[in-house]
Amino acid sequence: MRDYLASEQSPPFVILRHDVEWNSRRAQDIANAELKLGLRSTFYFRVNTRAYDIPLMLQLQNEGFEIGYHYDTLDRCNGDFDKAIALFEEELSRFRRAGVNVYTVCSHGNPRVRKRGYQANYDIFKKDEGLKRRANILGEAYLDLDFSAVKYLSDAGIRWNVGLTTKQIEALLRTKEQPALYILVHPDYWSRSWIRALALKCATRGIKIFRINNIIAAIREYSNILSKTR
Repeated sequence: MRDYLASEQSPPFVILRHDVEWNSRRAQDIANAELKLGLRSTFYFRVNTRAYDIPLMLQLQNEGFEIGYHYDTLDRCNGDFDKAIALFEEELSRFRRAGVNVYTVCSHGNPRVRKRGYQANYDIFKKDEGLKRRANILGEAYLDLDFSAVKYLSDAGIRWNVGLTTKQIEALLRTKEQPALYILVHPDYWSRSWIRALALKCATRGIKIFRINNIIAAIREYSNILSKTR
């Protein structure tokens, strides 16, 4: 994500993003798979779950991955913008004090939280136009992307948003019909345990730029490698 926002990119390219919601071990498995394939993606970590794993973040950072802040402060502050902005700045500071270099941030979306007076957690940047400057970040993973210029593929909700299977996504990558792709993969969602997958689906219902061939291999590896974690 940092590379995309820092300079103009020419297709073909893929922005590969991971939102780490609960289980940092699965994020590590994703990273190990990508390391073998020569990929470096962006991992966004939440603060208020057990995914907040500073040693792992520092390890991934040293391995060349980008680490970002996956924030949900408006949700947690019940729509109070002043409190949400203050909490955002406080938690971003926690990352940096721990040695994590945060260049980009990404809003977390929780459909189970009733939103009063706002539509998404990234509305704090719309309310406070100086926040991005004060936070010293390049941008926000939703607000600062031109979605008309990229094809967005997301596994949010435990299914691909474009109505395709993983094998069909792989075929799409091979054809290069979409030269500019933005792919979101949640490490927590990739499991061969049907019980775990069902539990996650019930719960959810209630970046970097690479060669496309490597992304194809990565998507195939996720299912194989992550099935070994518990």
